[in-house]
Amino acid sequence: MTNKFLTQRILPGPAWLHFLLLGAALHFLLVSLFPPPPPVIGPPNIGRLQLLYDGYARMAGEQPNAAQIERFIDKELREEMLFREAIEAELFLDDPAVVQRLIRNILFLFPDNSWSDTERVERGLALNMHLTDEVVRRRLVQMVEQLLIASQNVQPPTHEELLAFFDARHDEFIAPARVSFEHVFLGNMEPREVEAIYAQVVNEKLSPKQALSLGTAFLGGYRFDDFRWRDIEGRFGTAFSKALEERVGIDQLGWVGIVPSVFGTHLVFVSEYRPAYPQPFEEVSDDIRWQVTSERDQAALDKAIDALMNNYEVRRS
Repeated sequence: MTNKFLTQRILPGPAWLHFLLLGAALHFLLVSLFPPPPPVIGPPNIGRLQLLYDGYARMAGEQPNAAQIERFIDKELREEMLFREAIEAELFLDDPAVVQRLIRNILFLFPDNSWSDTERVERGLALNMHLTDEVVRRRLVQMVEQLLIASQNVQPPTHEELLAFFDARHDEFIAPARVSFEHVFLGNMEPREVEAIYAQVVNEKLSPKQALSLGTAFLGGYRFDDFRWRDIEGRFGTAFSKALEERVGIDQLGWVGIVPSVFGTHLVFVSEYRPAYPQPFEEVSDDIRWQVTSERDQAALDKAIDALMNNYEVRRS
């Protein structure tokens, strides 16, 4: 009796059961006191960050400041985490866009192969194309984002909420002015010659179509309908847009004069002008619905991503 296990004095049963219970208790104790370390995210890939910095510099005309760099680092870390979640869930196996991308990559590498599409996908996976292809990466990140938003059960905005949004920001809903015009392109002619041609156009009351023969070829076209000022600026430059805006009004149509652009000199005929106006709710309700829904989706996504990030050790550098 003295050789009985201590546990048998407390719990009846065979010895093997006592060993099992003791092992389970020890395992629970070890896991509780010494949990496994969380997976590590980061530091962010320097090459990918540099692409973000360069893209910003091209658009803004200046290098990103310290705060913007921190936001780029946040973006890269979030996308890396989402990509890992997608790989862990094997989302790349069932998505048609990813499958077609893998097939296309294999056809590019092995153009003369006679494999089936299934074999091409298998070879693409064996070559880890789902881990290294940038298009696949972006697609998988997008899929996880959509799944996270769906998991948050975001409610669509009600009519009353849309009205409240409009009332709070109605000053923002202004339909931009729009103008329709035709032009005769004179290029880099001497100012005296340009003035002579314009005088001929006005004195003979030529239409834009009739006056077109007095100019030269213009690759961008000759008629522009229902353009906003920013669209015109994008086509012809700031000087042209500002000069035309100063000369155009509801009662100022027809030939409006000689207008310079980044390309040269133009004679401009305005056929229609619609000034800016405050938009009623009915006109912008669909835009408001999209904006409110997008903001809610983004807030839900940010919340879900923050929760997922808590499962990782994040290294920024």
